[in-house]
Amino acid sequence: MKTDHSGRSFLLEMIFVVFFFSICAAICIQVFVKADTISKNASDLNHAVVKTESIADTIRNRGADFTGPVSWDKNWDPASDEKTAVFTASIVTGMDENNMLTADIRILKNNRDVVYELTTRHYLKP
Repeated sequence: MKTDHSGRSFLLEMIFVVFFFSICAAICIQVFVKADTISKNASDLNHAVVKTESIADTIRNRGADFTGPVSWDKNWDPASDEKTAVFTASIVTGMDENNMLTADIRILKNNRDVVYELTTRHYLKP
């Protein structure tokens, strides 16, 4: 008695094809998720650099008196309260005996991760 194994081999081949396709799809999804994460981090860094330089310019022009938005929401719009704030600026200013104004500016995400930091110095005439 002769049996036909072509149906079984076709089914086994289809299982392998589906398994291979599933592995490729999982790898592609991971690549796209990683690319999206890198893109969001780069966008946050770009916004943080612009905001930090703006704060530094204001401090250099006005001295240690800085007033302005120091917290932003996830879209980098000024946050109305601390609940909506995702990004915050930490600003520490100081003056030495030679009238050198120093400002350390950090942009933090969720009050813990440093996105960007900048130290600026400006000589103030006595």
